Amino acid sequence: MLRRTGIIRATPSEIWTVLAGVRDWPTWLPTVTAVRPPDPGSPEDEGARYALEQPGLPAATWTITQWLPTACLTWETSAPGVRTVATHVVVPFDDDSAEVHLGLNWTGPRALAAHLRYGRLARRNVEVELAALTATVEQRTHR
Repeated sequence: MLRRTGIIRATPSEIWTVLAGVRDWPTWLPTVTAVRPPDPGSPEDEGARYALEQPGLPAATWTITQWLPTACLTWETSAPGVRTVATHVVVPFDDDSAEVHLGLNWTGPRALAAHLRYGRLARRNVEVELAALTATVEQRTHR
C-alpha cells in the first residue's frame, strides 16, 4: 500500500471543501486531466461514479465507497484481476491544522503486476496530490 501523510494549515472543513469537489480536481490537481460523472446531475456522495483520466494511466471509472464529510473519501475501481482503492482521510491536528492521509492499494491476483507497472507513477501521483492539495487549500484560506 502506498501512503503519504501531511499537515495542512486549515480546518478539516476547509480541506474537505477542496477535496470533496471531485469534479473540480483537474483545476488544481496536475495528476488528473478529467473527471466526468456518468450522470452530471448526480451528487458527490457514497455510490457516485466518475470517469477519471490521468496522464500515463488507463481511463477508469471510480465509485465512491465511503463518504464522511470533513473526514474521509474512499473510492475504488476495478480492472481484470485487480481492484484499486484510494483513500483520502482528514484528521484534526490542532485548532487550525489537520493531518491528511492519502493511500492507494491494489488487491487481487494481478495486484503485483499493477504495482510493478504503475507503482512508481502512483507513488509520484500520491506525493503530487498531497502537495497540490496543501497548496490549494492554504492559498484559498489565505494562511
